[in-house]
Amino acid sequence: MSSEREATALRHSVAWTRSDHIHSVRLEGPGAFDALDRICPLELYLRNGQMLLTVFLDTEGRIIADVLVSNDDDEFILSVEGMDDAALMEFLREHTQGTDTQIVGLDDSHAIISLNGPYAWEVLSELAGATLIGLPYMTFYHAGSWVVMRSGKTGEYGYDILLPAGEVPGLLASLESLQAKFEIFEVGLDALDQCSLENCFFSIRREGAVTRDPRQLQLQWRVSSRKQFVGSEALARTADQPVTHRTTTLISTEAVEVGDEVFLDGEVVGRVAN
Repeated sequence: MSSEREATALRHSVAWTRSDHIHSVRLEGPGAFDALDRICPLELYLRNGQMLLTVFLDTEGRIIADVLVSNDDDEFILSVEGMDDAALMEFLREHTQGTDTQIVGLDDSHAIISLNGPYAWEVLSELAGATLIGLPYMTFYHAGSWVVMRSGKTGEYGYDILLPAGEVPGLLASLESLQAKFEIFEVGLDALDQCSLENCFFSIRREGAVTRDPRQLQLQWRVSSRKQFVGSEALARTADQPVTHRTTTLISTEAVEVGDEVFLDGEVVGRVAN
């Protein structure tokens, strides 16, 4: 459970997180587009510097990862949640065979430090220059050896900074020097997930742990019906079948827990997933 201080930082000042739950991979080489097109369930209408929010599916059409794709001059950076590094690399190698592509895992060489909160943009300008203040949502920018992605899920300004692991101590020292000026606090994943829930972002760790069906999760907008990809055949087989369950949002006047039954007119109509 996130603390009151963490929630206050996310909603009123600036929060930083070492985002080890995000695994980063780079697809390089002349076959990078073709390789990614095989596994990405959305059309890759993506200009240089833009990002795309999608998922990865297994061959049964179930969601296995929450994915952010960044087009870096027709090579691609993948920011992936829901799979560990080994499983992600195995998935990519299995489904991109025969393409002229190099799959470069970044977890050992790089780290992600995330900034979130209404004044995160001010802190970022102190760290990497005022140019980044105008960075639009779902775009990224190279700032020296850093890749700065504007991709937050908390409802406030949010940035993920992908940087060489050796530069992390210097970044954290800079954040400490700015702590008093901006009321910067470190926050954990629970706090980020709670703010994501409040802003209706999908969490693969929470409701994604209850079901992996894109239709039940109402994530069809992250999946195309017009192209072939890993899992598309399985989705096509079930396209005409009725959806018997779906995730939706409710507000309760009392505390609820995952697994609690939800009643309507005395009848159980669902269970709390997140």
